[in-house]
Amino acid sequence: MPGRHAAIDLESSLATIVQAYDRRSDTGAVQFALASPSRDWRWHWASPGSQQPYFIASITKLYVVALIMQLQDEGSGRPRGAR
Repeated sequence: MPGRHAAIDLESSLATIVQAYDRRSDTGAVQFALASPSRDWRWHWASPGSQQPYFIASITKLYVVALIMQLQDEGSGRPRGAR
């Protein structure tokens, strides 16, 4: 099946590229996921030992979560009067 052979070549090439980024000292854990639903194709690669990513469905939720995490990091994530 020629299409499957091309997909294997693509997956191998993608893995080579992300492994090169993963080996760099100036990057953290690397994770990539690609999909082409019309071709019924999915590919995922993650650095060994990397944490499971969070998937957020909307930009508004992403923004709110980013603000909460920033406030937590700054130490001001608790509501006033909370213990």
